[in-house]
Amino acid sequence: MQGARAADLIVEITESAAITDIQAARRFVRSLKLLGLQVASDDFGVGFSSIQHLKHLPADLLKIDGSFRYLTRDAVDRHLVRTLAEAAKRLGLETMAEFVEDGETVRLLKEYGVRYGQGYYFGRPRPVSEVLGDAVPRN
Repeated sequence: MQGARAADLIVEITESAAITDIQAARRFVRSLKLLGLQVASDDFGVGFSSIQHLKHLPADLLKIDGSFRYLTRDAVDRHLVRTLAEAAKRLGLETMAEFVEDGETVRLLKEYGVRYGQGYYFGRPRPVSEVLGDAVPRN
């Protein structure tokens, strides 16, 4: 994209992509960061080795998996999201929650220190050309 700054872009790395070769994933993440890109550990919390990946992948952002989206009605989800957000903060990582669909969830996420959200509360998926307009080159 013309005019886009590398620092404004976030590349998401899923746990399943990194698990096959953690060293290769680590090198890849480092190369992205050298280009100035931010890196997010996506779908965090769904795999058994998620905590281990926090230790070995130099991500900037922890993207909390959408399976923890029932904050307004499930105490376990509330406790886990709060704990993940606190751990991320202590590690110097930003946090993002997936599947944010209502204002009460936004309120809880803010209370827990989750800075970013993704979901229908903020908007429905749209074509890149509609969102970025002329910034997207057309072939």
